[in-house]
Parts: sequence; structure tokens; C-alpha cells
Amino acid sequence: MITAAFFFIAAGYSTAMLTEEKIMKLTSEDGLFENIGAGFFLITSIMFFSGFIKSTAGSFFLFRRFSRNYTFLLLALIFFVIFGEEISWGQRILSYNPGNFFMSNNMQMETNIHNLKIFHALDENQTRKEWWEYFSLSRLFRLFWFIWCITLPVLEKITPRITSIRQSAGIPAVPVSFGLLFLINYSVLKILENNMSRMTEVVEIEECITAVLFFLLAYRLVSVNRYDHLPDVAKEHLSILPENSYR
Repeated sequence: MITAAFFFIAAGYSTAMLTEEKIMKLTSEDGLFENIGAGFFLITSIMFFSGFIKSTAGSFFLFRRFSRNYTFLLLALIFFVIFGEEISWGQRILSYNPGNFFMSNNMQMETNIHNLKIFHALDENQTRKEWWEYFSLSRLFRLFWFIWCITLPVLEKITPRITSIRQSAGIPAVPVSFGLLFLINYSVLKILENNMSRMTEVVEIEECITAVLFFLLAYRLVSVNRYDHLPDVAKEHLSILPENSYR
């Protein structure tokens, strides 16, 4: 699985060696990379939803015991929203009018939130804003995978208390190797951003690879049943919770 992830990273960024015309075609709206990325985000959502359906009694979510693993349901919703945003909620597929609000406030005049002017990295003159001048949803998403896939696994290597809290909160464990893959993907993006004339194309490649990585992670967590059980230290932590906290 790690080998497959490296293959996708290498294959994706190898397109940066193509001519600018070919790169722009591959990374354009409804182009190859955007369609592959959207497809994998949808499959990831379905994978996590299937994990929710298959989860058993005794699963934990936000320090409470439930009949199913609601963390998988939350992840399914998150990745479905990302899929919807990637395809502008079917605007181009269904050919509907985005409405006055999105026509006036969206950088691409599309039905999505992440390209609203307030969230976009570029201003109306296509000049890159300073990092403190905007709140990007892409940053929020990167912060999400950085905390879950990198910070938590590293902290768990330092203290078992973090493992206890993570398991009690119902957060699936991410192998450190997967966290490194996300970090490698982002690092290559930053390197290429400084050496290519257009940033948008590189970002599309990075987003597509991120979608593939999350699919592989979802497969590992759901299909291979890697969701770990609570150790004794976690049970001791949960014993301080009131009885009515278990649902």
C-alpha cells in the first residue's frame, strides 16, 4: 500500500516535466487531475460510511460509547462535502445557474465555498495575497490532516496518554508511514511552487494525490479493520466518566 502511494506521488508530480500547455490541460477545470481527485474523495466518503455501517457496539465517539463508530460517519460527511466542493455541487454536470451571490462573490463564478473571494489565495487581479490576508479552506484541510495524520501519531510515540485520549475520543489510529506520505506530498508541492510559473496547476496535482492518499488510508482503516481496541490505560481513563455518558 505504501508502494502504491509512492507510485501515485511520483506519477502525479512527473507531469510537471511536461510542457506548460499539457500541464494546463491536465489540471484544468473538469480535467484529468480534478476528476480523479473528486472521484477518490467520493470513494473515500463511501469507504468511511461503510465503516460506520459495519462498526459494532462499544465504539467510542467524543468520550462516549455508542452502538456504532460515529467518527467514521463524520469522516464520511467531511469527504462527501469535499467531493461536492470539487465538482461545484454538480453545477457543470447539471448546467444550472449558480445564482447572483456566487456570480458576484466566487472567483470562478461557481457554486462552491472554497473559491469565494474571502477564502481565495488570489485577489481579483490574480495577485497572490499575503498569508495573513485571507482564511483559506485549503489551509484548514491541511491542518486537519497534519493534526490527525502527523501530530497525533508522533505524540503517541512520546506518551501512551495521548493514545488513551485518542482512542477514548474514537479517533482512528493513523500509521506514521501514512503521515510521512502526506508530508512528502506537501513538501513536493512547496518545492515546485517556487520553481514553476503557475501555482494553480501544482495545487491541483497535490489535491489529487491527497485524495488518493486518503482513499488508501480509508481502505486501511475500514477494509483491513485496523481500528485498534482500547488498552487498559484507556479503560482507566473512561472509568471516570459518568455512567450516562455511554449510549
